[in-house]
Amino acid sequence: MSKSLLHKYGHLIRRLTIRDPTLLLDDWFTAPYCCNLVELHLSPSLASRRHILASARDSSVSIYQFEQDMNFLNVASVDKAIDLISANPNLRHLSEKWHMLAPGHAKAFMNRLCYVRTPLERIHTAFWQISSINDLTSLLRCSSQLQQLSLFHSWINLVGAAPHTSDTDTSSQPMVINLGPLRKLSIVATVVKRSDAVTDLPVTIQGFELSSLTLTGFQGSSLHAREGSNQWSFVRQIAGWQCPKLTTLTISQDEFDAEYSAGAILTTAEGLRKLEISGCAVGSGTIYRLLQRHAVTLESVNLSWSFGLSSSDLQSILTSCPNLRRFEGSSDRLQCADMIKQPWTCLQLQDLVVFLDSPLLAKIPSGHTQTGRPSGEVFVDTSEKAIAEREELYRAIYDQLAPLKQLRRIRLGGFTRDVKVRTGIPWSLEAGLDRLRELSKVESFYITESVHEIGIAEVEWFRKYWPRLREIRRLDDRERIEADPRVLEVLGKIELF
Repeated sequence: MSKSLLHKYGHLIRRLTIRDPTLLLDDWFTAPYCCNLVELHLSPSLASRRHILASARDSSVSIYQFEQDMNFLNVASVDKAIDLISANPNLRHLSEKWHMLAPGHAKAFMNRLCYVRTPLERIHTAFWQISSINDLTSLLRCSSQLQQLSLFHSWINLVGAAPHTSDTDTSSQPMVINLGPLRKLSIVATVVKRSDAVTDLPVTIQGFELSSLTLTGFQGSSLHAREGSNQWSFVRQIAGWQCPKLTTLTISQDEFDAEYSAGAILTTAEGLRKLEISGCAVGSGTIYRLLQRHAVTLESVNLSWSFGLSSSDLQSILTSCPNLRRFEGSSDRLQCADMIKQPWTCLQLQDLVVFLDSPLLAKIPSGHTQTGRPSGEVFVDTSEKAIAEREELYRAIYDQLAPLKQLRRIRLGGFTRDVKVRTGIPWSLEAGLDRLRELSKVESFYITESVHEIGIAEVEWFRKYWPRLREIRRLDDRERIEADPRVLEVLGKIELF
């Protein structure tokens, strides 16, 4: 599109993405052009510059002489971008990636935006270096309609943020960050810098309208490592959370602080519906606080790739949350014996993923020997007693699943770090599969290694009682399932992965 054409029809544009800042310098978007924007995405970069140059050379339309333009890195384009934002009273969504061009552009844009009144409702930023907490509070104050804020790979400096009240009292004052009408806050890989003078400075976040909070990757990020070992993660600075309306909490890739932050947040929220703690260390105390306040309101719990929970912790979630629709357990195994102790109350459950510890294998006790087997070896126990116990246990597991008539995806098992330990249960009529005939909404389930236990009788059973079944998957997803050709023939549209 040429500049003249843009000026002619710019008032019709609602969503605009700018990858070349020289267009801003060349007054392509100045008032009264492009004054009806709803969304603005600023993503200038040298890579996009090369792409634009290549496209211009291949195009028959001459936009202007790119080769003669020496202003690509001119920081004045930031001021033009702020002018464009100010000229659009209907602008609601802003995302920016000035850091892809140069750090100076990102800092200049932040310094301007934090002190300009805007009607913005959503802001997504990246690599901001917030020199003072006052910048953040000013941004929230100037964008009084802001409902969603995302800080990605940013820095917040607490140095000099808290005033001293008297000559005799030199202690730092508690800091309060009021999020105003903000409903969604996402803080990803953000590092907070502080000096020795504010080592013990507590921070309280007031998010009385906050409904969704995401805290991701505070520890071990490249930014954290680059700055030095004395840095602290953001959540460790927070002495208190005030977010009673919080319904969605996501904490991920935070190996050290997850339990600390989750515990503080769970005690202030009044009706959490969705919880995700993935790739983190979690303790039983977190599950206790979760169920103590939110057992009735919880609809989704995702603990994927987290660790530190007991089998009883996982079972307590399934026996305490009547409105739970999705549950994905941690890397810790749910013992079969624990699974059948109490009936599950989550009768609305649609998605079930747990590492179920199957009694498939046994281990020779230390100091004992068996014919041809050394002490401590793991093997399949084929004694009549063991087989009878397994069959009884499998039937009890099927009985536990039978009332969950809304189930759509079932994944009972997985592969632990010990390659000798396999988890899961067989899906065969002999093991008790017929007890699940009322789970007619099942669309997908996972098996341990192969479909050797699934014969033609099982396939015909699937087609009759599970008409929505579309796929059968391996638990490790490394290879396609091997099956008897006759079984594949009967499966029809049911796919094997």
